[in-house]
Amino acid sequence: MPMFEACSWNGECFPLNSVIKDGCNDLTCVKNSSLILEVTTRRCEGAYGICHDIGDSGFRYTIDGIQYPDCECVEESQNAKIKCKGYP
Repeated sequence: MPMFEACSWNGECFPLNSVIKDGCNDLTCVKNSSLILEVTTRRCEGAYGICHDIGDSGFRYTIDGIQYPDCECVEESQNAKIKCKGYP
């Protein structure tokens, strides 16, 4: 059986340079000094599992049971985060 380099994710093997979906994020199997999964696309997960790209705005989102009508997906500390106008 031939050997190939791969990353392990949730008990499965993914070949080098393959892209794996993790919720709204894309992970890529890359090799630096070792094989790792690197987040290559960050997105926010909004209502009903809808993914929003960083920079998307004007969508609704519910926080603590309150619906905010004007929210946006922003990058903060290398993560995607939803911020809503009127939320502290």
